[in-house]
Amino acid sequence: MAKGVNRESIAIAVHKSIVKRIIPKLQVLISNNEKVVFCGGCAKNNLLKKLIEKELKKEVFVPDNPQIIGAFGASIISMDN
Repeated sequence: MAKGVNRESIAIAVHKSIVKRIIPKLQVLISNNEKVVFCGGCAKNNLLKKLIEKELKKEVFVPDNPQIIGAFGASIISMDN
């Protein structure tokens, strides 16, 4: 901001930096024909979702209440144990 860059540009740059770091890890885990589900609190960030979709060149599904999916899975595992 001291150099005159606006807040929006800085925010977008931060998001792009995050995506740049996670995309190589995602590409190792998923194949071209697999569907991608984005869970956790960050999945509520629509800009992050759109940038991931752009890099993966595929649609990313965000479930309702993505921030509780991990807790839901943990509860299912605990019921099995």
